[in-house]
Amino acid sequence: MPGSPTLLDPDDRRPKYQQVAEHLRRQISAGRIKQGDWLPTLQALTEQYGIAGNTAARAVRELEADGMVVSRGTLGMEVTGKLVKPDKQRIADLEVQVEHLQARLPQVVEAVRGEGAHPGSAGEDSLSVHELSSRLDELSKDVRSITDRLGPPDAPQQDLTAEEAALRDAVAGLETRLMSLYHHVGRPYPHEAEDDVSETGHRRRAAGG
Repeated sequence: MPGSPTLLDPDDRRPKYQQVAEHLRRQISAGRIKQGDWLPTLQALTEQYGIAGNTAARAVRELEADGMVVSRGTLGMEVTGKLVKPDKQRIADLEVQVEHLQARLPQVVEAVRGEGAHPGSAGEDSLSVHELSSRLDELSKDVRSITDRLGPPDAPQQDLTAEEAALRDAVAGLETRLMSLYHHVGRPYPHEAEDDVSETGHRRRAAGG
């Protein structure tokens, strides 16, 4: 049975296991897969997403590391529906991702400014609007993936560890800068509506000072 071509974005450059894990997180967060439900089997996931078995297994391990599912042995993986509080190792991993995004963002900023100064230009060193939009979408998906993995804070901002508070601030700053870039090219930020009713509310507070 072939996988649905609509579930995974063919233009998304992230590994497929990350895309599958993120899609499942969203299904759980939206209540389409409820707490206490059983996660689909690896065989079902391979058919649903059109992926290899080891890719499905790695996606499930991502959810297990997040605490969104728990193994019940031969019965399968039970959905808990809750992200565990990030530990130091997870925070360190996410900090690396944020640093990579921060390193890529200036290139996009420069491209946006060039596009605005020379609309419709197609020189070798310039990006088309389509290429620019694709790059912005890639960045926004990466940032949202980090936000989803962090989940809502387990304590007020002032009570978070310094590492977690700094990471949340870094992610909030990236989202604020991305929103500005999207608006610069006349497109709404993909997650802006979601963030108006965000569970954490942290990005909005940071953006508003």
